[in-house]
Amino acid sequence: MFWLTRLTVGFLPAGLHRAIAEPSYAWARVAAGWAFIRSFYTDAAFRESWLTGLVEDSHANGEIDDAGREAILAHARDPFIAKYLKCLAVHFATLPVTQIVSGAIGAVAVGIALATGRGWAVAVTWFLAVVVAFQLIPVSPGSLCRGLYVVYLMTREHTFRGYGVAASLSFLKYLGYLAFPIQMAATYPALAQFMAGRWATQAVHLVPVFGERGALMEHVVFDLFFNRTRIAGARLSRHLPVLLSAWMALGVGGAILAYGLTGGGWSLRATVNVWLILLGAFILPRTVLYPLLHGRRH
Repeated sequence: MFWLTRLTVGFLPAGLHRAIAEPSYAWARVAAGWAFIRSFYTDAAFRESWLTGLVEDSHANGEIDDAGREAILAHARDPFIAKYLKCLAVHFATLPVTQIVSGAIGAVAVGIALATGRGWAVAVTWFLAVVVAFQLIPVSPGSLCRGLYVVYLMTREHTFRGYGVAASLSFLKYLGYLAFPIQMAATYPALAQFMAGRWATQAVHLVPVFGERGALMEHVVFDLFFNRTRIAGARLSRHLPVLLSAWMALGVGGAILAYGLTGGGWSLRATVNVWLILLGAFILPRTVLYPLLHGRRH
């Protein structure tokens, strides 16, 4: 049994290995994740306790000093913090939406391929093509859910400024995951930097051997995402308009150059995708993000 396991699922990552070999473990993880998201969304005291626990743990580990701890905890009960954390729970809940939709459509494609007599080779190819396509498109079912939720909040609360950055980014795949952390950075930069550093440090633990708790790599990553970003932000703030304008010009110029080199033969889908990338990655940071940050700073 040991060798049978070792030579099959034993080659998989530890978490996936255990999920296959012990289905009850996988179900327990899913149930715990859903319980966390539900409590995070519905219970304000749970969200505050979660944030306070992160700060206290980081302070105990020496990741932030006394001044940083006091500065972050002083805003833990601010209405905007509670609101952004609640929105973050919605983003957590929409993480699997794209994968579920792509898997369902891929399964339909497999059924069509088999029903028309094309065989398993074609069926598997179609399934993989559907899954890969959903990973590459700039707007996905999950990002649509996030974007529509932000639009709902803006409409209900009759405010754009409080969700301006999040509304601009939530509709975009991958970038949308950072929508509310970036929005939080516009109002509470110290807290946003702390959370970015904390999450990056936790992600390092996925690296075997070198990513263990307290290792040098963990300290390097936290320093890069927390300390260095504060220093760089202070130095670049004076030149931010010029940098963002140059970044926007670079994106627009690159798109025009690509259009010229390809002879202008873009399909409607390609044109829409290019415009979405331009808006999300190059134009919105200058036209939306900078005015919000500049207004908050002054």
